[in-house]
Amino acid sequence: MSEAAMPSQQDLRELLAKSTWVCLGPVRPGESYPGLPLDVRDEAALDSLRACLSIQEGVQAFHCMCIGDFAIELHDASGLLGVLTFHHGVSIRWDRWKASDALLQDGPAVLDWLASIGVTQPLELFREDERRREESAVAQARWLDAMPPSLRPVWRVDGYGQVEVEPLREALRTAYPDVQERILALLRWFGSGKGPWSGFPSYEEAVEQLLLDYPTHALLEALAGREPSPQELEGAARLFAGWNFGQQRSKDRSLIPPALRERLLEQALTSEDEDKRARARHAFDSLSMRLRRLFQ
Repeated sequence: MSEAAMPSQQDLRELLAKSTWVCLGPVRPGESYPGLPLDVRDEAALDSLRACLSIQEGVQAFHCMCIGDFAIELHDASGLLGVLTFHHGVSIRWDRWKASDALLQDGPAVLDWLASIGVTQPLELFREDERRREESAVAQARWLDAMPPSLRPVWRVDGYGQVEVEPLREALRTAYPDVQERILALLRWFGSGKGPWSGFPSYEEAVEQLLLDYPTHALLEALAGREPSPQELEGAARLFAGWNFGQQRSKDRSLIPPALRERLLEQALTSEDEDKRARARHAFDSLSMRLRRLFQ
């Protein structure tokens, strides 16, 4: 792999300096992209592009898995000089750089430039991705805060969001010798997730696996004779209404005492998430005609 094949700011600077106009367009001919194609010939706009389109050098080689959001064609009077593809507001690709894509020094600056010439979707999508990342970070922090402290030293999540469950089992048995206390700790944790009962972060499934280690009668005994907390109710409703419980133990839903079934349904129906409400009705309301009439 030659050094010349790596992204170079000097190469990019020379390309931009030679360019007298730019065409923004779809990566593949015939595809559509909001606001494109668009020719940019205003010298002030081109100067702004030259100023903000800078890359990081010396980073580890990488290639984005996609072909790019759109193409930046750079021209002079004689014709096409080069084509850059733009990727997710963070990197660009040029076929001159065989070894790697190039990370942008300031992706938002390029997005702001695009918005200034009327191509607003890249900035909007970037801001939406940022919002989702922030939401995910807050949800993960809440999840970790709700985790039983004894599990934190053995909590490991791989790059796919999968959790190694066996070390958690061992730590739980040590920290909670009493089975009912162990189950309640898990229910509180399971009831402190991001919120949805489907489409949630995959690491939350680890708690469901741990809870399904216990027979249904043990789960119900842990909730009996006490006033469950909102987190315990949420965790129990999520577990009993969940897809896995329905696949493995759907008949066991009839074992849930009517009073608890009513509490679980009430807990779920306080949510604005219609998917959660529908799952709760399917799991609990179908077992009680009285509750069906009450909540229709």
